[in-house]
Amino acid sequence: MKRLKSKIGMRAFCFEFALPRPTPGVHLLLAAWLLAIFSSAWSGQCQHGPIVSGFESDVFYHDPRTLVEGFDGSGINTVATTIAWSVVEAQHGHVDPSPYFPALDALVERGYCLILLLDSAGRAMHSDIARKYVADLATIPESSRPGWLVEQVAELQAIDFYGGVSRSLEFENRVARDYAKVFYRGVIPALVERYGSHIVGFATCVTSECEIKYSQNGFRWESYSPLAQAAFRAYQQSLGLTPQNMPVMDFPNQLAGGLPREVEAYPVLQAFREDSLREHVCALSGVIGELGQRRIGYFGQPFAFPDGIYATGIIEKVVDCFDVAVIDYNFYNGYTVELRPEIPGFITDYALALGYAHVMVGMYAERFRDPASGTMDPRAYRVITDALGQVRPSSRILGAEVGNLTGREFSQLPDIARLVAGIRGETQPAVSGSPRVALYASIANSYLWQGEWSNERQLIQDNLLATYRALIALPGLEVVILADRHFAGEADPLAQVDVLVLPHLTTMPPGARAAIRTYIAGGGRVLADMQLDAFLPTGALQGDDSLQRQLGIAAQQAFAGAMGFRKGPQLLALPGQRQYVAGFLLAPLPGFKVAFPAFKGNGEGVILQGPASTVFGYLPLLVEGRFADWARDAFAIELRRLLTQTVPMPRNKRIHDLESMGNVGAREG
Repeated sequence: MKRLKSKIGMRAFCFEFALPRPTPGVHLLLAAWLLAIFSSAWSGQCQHGPIVSGFESDVFYHDPRTLVEGFDGSGINTVATTIAWSVVEAQHGHVDPSPYFPALDALVERGYCLILLLDSAGRAMHSDIARKYVADLATIPESSRPGWLVEQVAELQAIDFYGGVSRSLEFENRVARDYAKVFYRGVIPALVERYGSHIVGFATCVTSECEIKYSQNGFRWESYSPLAQAAFRAYQQSLGLTPQNMPVMDFPNQLAGGLPREVEAYPVLQAFREDSLREHVCALSGVIGELGQRRIGYFGQPFAFPDGIYATGIIEKVVDCFDVAVIDYNFYNGYTVELRPEIPGFITDYALALGYAHVMVGMYAERFRDPASGTMDPRAYRVITDALGQVRPSSRILGAEVGNLTGREFSQLPDIARLVAGIRGETQPAVSGSPRVALYASIANSYLWQGEWSNERQLIQDNLLATYRALIALPGLEVVILADRHFAGEADPLAQVDVLVLPHLTTMPPGARAAIRTYIAGGGRVLADMQLDAFLPTGALQGDDSLQRQLGIAAQQAFAGAMGFRKGPQLLALPGQRQYVAGFLLAPLPGFKVAFPAFKGNGEGVILQGPASTVFGYLPLLVEGRFADWARDAFAIELRRLLTQTVPMPRNKRIHDLESMGNVGAREG
């Protein structure tokens, strides 16, 4: 998540001219001449990429020359910046973006492209960064939303479920939205007339972080205003449901707690929030499209523990409203900084799988900056570079955006332009005849476990990411991501799938569940891990065990500590894991078998095999300790077994050792 507090100084491609000092009378002519030259040279770059963007808010109060000089040596060719509604329409009905012209002119004249975020969020502008550059804060607006709007519109701001007032707009306020559309229609033509093809596109900025999501006050969800409550009741009526107010979700659902808290209206609440937000942002992005400009949306990180609060599943519902999706990740999990370079690559592939025409990889380093000294933790440079290196190339990746660094700090990111150019490469087509393996990444599953932080980790997300990384590392496979969105359409997303992988899929939408059952009944192959289909999206226990029975599960029981398993005369001791449980013992139905029965059990075990299915009673990609390699190889072996009739997977020594049980690790007996 980007923060609009830290200055980002960025500059690339500095052009110097040995020109005589102009007289005052020719300043404007010279500026126009330079602008024409650069517009011709850079129009292709700005429209087609690769874009190497740096984020800098509120450039209108910067000294233009200092602003540009601060970008030296950064490798950046684009500057993304906010255009505050309160600045360009300080007086109602008079839209004037000229306060931004000196800074934007200076950037464009030096060859920069522009991403312009139209800010109607109500973001606080008297920030720490403003204090560094503005001697008298009274000369700039307090908020990015104009003060006159408060006088014109009632119930303007969002309210949380305890009555806390937010800076964010209430998305159900149609009057406020209409005023914002007037702002868009006034400012976009003026900026296009002046900067033309230097503009990469315009972005909707509807929260303080300029992301398309909800905001929150602590753990208080938004928006619960009277307008929102009335809209929710009407939404339920349209679905034939008994109207009620939005439930108060002031608790986390922890896997370590065993059962999620049941809230009957929760799935309907999230569907309403996504649909309400979709209506709001698509109305605004529609104005951008009507004016012939590229529509850009910034999206917060999906599948993370605060996903339910923010309703970041909205990314699946607005594919038709945006031309570019910027994936916004700030290496933070809600509790602490996380060094997870694999996350940007996964969510980039996820956005591409949703069907966005173009995607940008957004990475923001504000959590690495020491608030007291202002210095940057050097780990930030390494993890950003590593993350770019883990993004799979695609011709639909427009570029990347890195934020919350200064120009000097950007120089410590080696070859950032080269790395971004590398991920902008041509997509590698699947080899003809390659098995197609689909990974189901469900937002509904993520929503159910909102607030998940069992044993100081996000297990649902961690398992999803680890499974994906394992799949794309296996040669000879075409790996695709399926989302809830794909199961909501008319087409069958499983029609061309050789194996469907279900990573810790504790719940899913009813439509997806029905499609998976049909797929299995038709002979489809499935690889799943523990607690499959255990709950309804409401948090209630799943009362229909038909999907589990299709996969051969007669019963399952959790175990927390070490457990012994056998294969023939040999024993395997699986130690306790740093997860909410070590695993689940699975009892097989007739026609299924357990590959590793429990040593002291009655036939139950941890790997359940059927003719076209495998279910793991543990999370194989998260196993730690001396059995980590064994568990990952077991995953690969079972995938190979399911694909045997298609294309055999390559063998390696560890897989051979596991199959022969010649060297599994520690043995007992």
